[in-house]
Amino acid sequence: MKVPVTLVICLFCMIPAAASHAATIQNRDQIEHQLRVIEGGAEIQLAVSPGRALTGVCKTKCDVYVGADPVPYDLISSDVLLIEEGQLLYEDDRKPEADTGPPAQTQ
Repeated sequence: MKVPVTLVICLFCMIPAAASHAATIQNRDQIEHQLRVIEGGAEIQLAVSPGRALTGVCKTKCDVYVGADPVPYDLISSDVLLIEEGQLLYEDDRKPEADTGPPAQTQ
């Protein structure tokens, strides 16, 4: 009976760490950008200065608008985004894809 209790205690210890994770947006442009964030029906206006980052932007899932752009960017809490030339880029898109070699053949 001690093993399940220990497991439950460990799971409760992990919940705050998972809940505190939120999206980050870093401004790499030389100008300040205005952002509009809509999450769960609530809307907030944020400004991100040149060379600065906003953390805790999106706790679960949200839409982010940059300036007057009418097209939203869909974010989830684990996303890290960069603003470059007025556009949001997902940090993962900047990483080169790993070379996995030729596709596997099935017989």
